[in-house]
Amino acid sequence: MDYLYKPGDTVRIRKDLSMGHSYYMKSGPYAEQESDYVSNEMMAMRGKLVHIDHTSFFGSYKIKECNGLWDDEMFEITTHQFRCKSLL
Repeated sequence: MDYLYKPGDTVRIRKDLSMGHSYYMKSGPYAEQESDYVSNEMMAMRGKLVHIDHTSFFGSYKIKECNGLWDDEMFEITTHQFRCKSLL
């Protein structure tokens, strides 16, 4: 099963991300894997746009802007991907 997000994708971290809440992967080989670990560093990223760097050995995402393992449900569903091309 493919991952919902690919390296280089821009995603927004949920504004309501909270410690102690369970989040799940909905894609990839470890779909339905549960994570309830959210660090203070991750909490500080709520509502921010971030970039998917790669997937970890454990089947979660790593992002460029913050440490930690991120699951699909930790991100808001975005309907638009903005890409800009240089006009030069």
